[in-house]
Amino acid sequence: MTAVFYMEFRRQILSFRSIFFILLFIILGISLEQLFSMTSTEIGFMDNETYAGSFFVVIKFAVILLGYLFSSILSHNCINRETGNKSARLVISKVSKVDYIIGKYLANALFWIACFITIYIFLFFRYGKFDLTELITNVIAMLYYNSIVILVSVITQRSISSNFLGLVIGIVLPFLGLLALAKNSLFKYFFPYAYMLELNITILLLLLIVFFILSIAILIFKRTDL
Repeated sequence: MTAVFYMEFRRQILSFRSIFFILLFIILGISLEQLFSMTSTEIGFMDNETYAGSFFVVIKFAVILLGYLFSSILSHNCINRETGNKSARLVISKVSKVDYIIGKYLANALFWIACFITIYIFLFFRYGKFDLTELITNVIAMLYYNSIVILVSVITQRSISSNFLGLVIGIVLPFLGLLALAKNSLFKYFFPYAYMLELNITILLLLLIVFFILSIAILIFKRTDL
């Protein structure tokens, strides 16, 4: 599992897309700061805490609306790419299928953890404010998204299929989740959005859903003929 984890994490962290996502959040925040700077001349002084709080809001809504799409774009073919070109056979001959899936998932999870820590450290040095609750909440939401991405990559045989399905899910998932939240349906607890907005310990319940989704992915992959 360690070898699978290292190879996948190295591929993710050195890819252009990973650098793009980090820069996207930072550039978005700086642009927001410049917008507020121009606005502050009309509405009055805005301190660093206000800037940072606005940045936190932007990050949260980016995770809510685009988090799955980001995860899918980066990792949608992390499994089917290797099963399609048969390179997974060589890996599976040395590790179990369970370790293979877990290694892939942990590598993707660590990548997003590293991304958000980098972003929040930037915020701290820029504005002198660090919100650990916001960081943990966003990271757990990305862990949730990544578990679905892994499942999609397991059940699809080609990269083009997982890419298309990822785009569909990326649109449908926030729509259904926010609809369930608006209607105060019990189904809202199957999505990360209610937990993200409440900002309390219940966010940890998402980890149970992550475990369930990964278990399904592992069961399907164990039955897959490589």
